[in-house]
Amino acid sequence: MKEERIDCIYSSDLARSADTAREIAKYHPETPIEFVKELRERNYGTLQGMRKSEIDYPRWKRELHVLGVSHEGGETLEEVHIRLSTFLEKTLEKHRNHTVLYVGHGGMGRILTALILHTPLEELQRMPRIENASISIFEINEDERHKLYILNDVQHLDCKSGRRSNPPHDRNIEREDF
Repeated sequence: MKEERIDCIYSSDLARSADTAREIAKYHPETPIEFVKELRERNYGTLQGMRKSEIDYPRWKRELHVLGVSHEGGETLEEVHIRLSTFLEKTLEKHRNHTVLYVGHGGMGRILTALILHTPLEELQRMPRIENASISIFEINEDERHKLYILNDVQHLDCKSGRRSNPPHDRNIEREDF
């Protein structure tokens, strides 16, 4: 990321993402950075912060992508989708023709990718998992024919489990591509 032009950085205000954003910002000292609640991971309510062994994990896993389902005090997928959609619209309006970096969490990244690629929320489960510390690069166009340059790239990490998905630069992504 140190060679990329970045005009603005938005990051989840939660520690893991905020730490990542600060590391990236070291290479872009003039770039403003804002820590926001809107880029947080989905709130799982009473299950937040619990270990797999402390909950009915198989049930939670089954219900993870079911629309309209939330756990006590938590968010539904629809609520997260609305939160991210509103934030994306606001930041894109504010930063037309700028390079904006969003630093967040896997589930948030998956929903943000779905929003950009116009993938219905009902198809979220079919989309690839967004890996920790992965990089995805999109070109957002006013005509809504956005381009996907890189999806879920973890090549910068020194790990064997990394995946890389790099569509051609001039490819227009349509919903059926997922």
